[in-house]
Amino acid sequence: MTSLTPQSKLSAHLTEKNVITGAILSAIAGVLFQQTTLTAVPLGITLLLTQTQRRSNNTELRKTLRQQTQSTEQIYAQILLMQQQLKTLQNTKPAAEPTPLIRQHTTPIIQQIHRLQRQQKALELSHLPAQQQQFTHLYSQLQTLTQTLQQSVTTFQDTLSSQTLAPPPPATAINATPPLPKDQTVVLIDGSNLYHSAKGLGYKIDYPALLTYLHTEYPQAQIRFYAGVDPKNIGQRSLYRSLRTAGCTLITKPVIARADGSWKANLDVEIALDMYATAASAAKIVLFSGDGDFVCAVRRVKQQKTQVQVIGLPGSTSQKLKKTAHQYQDLSQLPAILKPIPTPPASQPADS
Repeated sequence: MTSLTPQSKLSAHLTEKNVITGAILSAIAGVLFQQTTLTAVPLGITLLLTQTQRRSNNTELRKTLRQQTQSTEQIYAQILLMQQQLKTLQNTKPAAEPTPLIRQHTTPIIQQIHRLQRQQKALELSHLPAQQQQFTHLYSQLQTLTQTLQQSVTTFQDTLSSQTLAPPPPATAINATPPLPKDQTVVLIDGSNLYHSAKGLGYKIDYPALLTYLHTEYPQAQIRFYAGVDPKNIGQRSLYRSLRTAGCTLITKPVIARADGSWKANLDVEIALDMYATAASAAKIVLFSGDGDFVCAVRRVKQQKTQVQVIGLPGSTSQKLKKTAHQYQDLSQLPAILKPIPTPPASQPADS
């Protein structure tokens, strides 16, 4: 055997020590790597799960915000519509002037809604958790204000509907009778119009025959006769006495001389006022006249659910008045009402 020199032994010894040292270092590195790996993997998994959860929360939060934004937009549309309705109602002038009081209560609500609208438009989604809380608070406020505004509009509408314009006091003519139940008939005779219309046709009115017809046709009717008074006309005074005796109510005024030398008393205003005042209590009005000036009065009477019948003479009754009334009747068709005006006898020639 070859004996090892001292140098060879020393070299072999160093080599063995290096191998042992490398093995120890490798073992230590392996242990350190294992420990590092065991620590880093859970930490990485935790971070990954945290990021995933955060993304999920942000997604759900954005979804919730979108839904609430849509709901808020719908509320805004309702608020804008109610604001427009409220402004329209505020500009309406009722009889009792309730508008200033309603404006006093509703103006602060509208101003607060405007402020909340500006705040909502300024919201940003940069800090979602904080914005979510602010958005929820804003949404709750908008719902409360919407209900308050709706109640204000409803209250205002109820106020307008309950404060209706009171009807004017009835305008009564001279010798007018008290209001009637809504189940009777009132006959209004325009004496001047009938006289001139009949005279134009060569007739005169037989008032006793006319009254007999009216008492037969309308047994419970009130009869009102409108005419002028000529103090010098003795026959007229006799006629008026007979009309009063027969149960007529007379409404008269003095006659006025016209430029053509004729005399006339115009009682159109008294007749129209009596028509309107009577319509509130009478079921039917019978108007003896052909004057077209009564068209407007007939329309107003019809609005109060009162039947209107016009009786006039052909050729002197307004076509518009006929169409406006519920019913028209030709006076010349009534039996024995018109009497021919007697013509003076022709003068006899002198005997030769």
